[in-house]
Amino acid sequence: MVGMVDYILLPDTARTTVRERLAREHKYFYHFTLDQHASSIKQFGLDPRFEGDDSSYPNRDREPSKAIRYCTEQNLALGLSAASTRQTVWDPSAEMHVPGPARIILLRTPANCLLEKPFGLDHSFSDAARSAEQILQTRPSLSADEFHDIVTRFGAVSCYAVIPPTELEICIGDVAAFCHSHTGEFSPLLQHG
Repeated sequence: MVGMVDYILLPDTARTTVRERLAREHKYFYHFTLDQHASSIKQFGLDPRFEGDDSSYPNRDREPSKAIRYCTEQNLALGLSAASTRQTVWDPSAEMHVPGPARIILLRTPANCLLEKPFGLDHSFSDAARSAEQILQTRPSLSADEFHDIVTRFGAVSCYAVIPPTELEICIGDVAAFCHSHTGEFSPLLQHG
């Protein structure tokens, strides 16, 4: 992909195999965020440039650039947990974090839309990162099978390019209920109030 960053831990020959396998196995990839970001996402899409400066984690150098994090439908609890953490605010009277006023929203993009862009493992998710690091201790890259296995087990994928708003849908029902039942309605983001 000319002019785009690539995830160097997956050789080009393996990337094609992974792209085909993930596209067959997953209809969508999902991203959780807070409703306060909805208007900018409608305008700019899910743009890695907007990854927060507070997004730091060990082995950050394993990813080629800022990223937007996605999960598979089988691992929605991962994304919901991360969004729930970002939703909290510090309550000095209780001396603890409590749920804040922001509402969690769930977006999805067709798998083929994400997979045609530069993608890699989400190294911010410690279990996926640990699995990759164990392999990378013995060689410089992951095989197609190893990458696929990590995504299958942990459902954590990074995308290093913009997913435009025209390729996004928003869950219009209860996000937590969708995460448990995997049934619910989505509508195109640009048509959502």
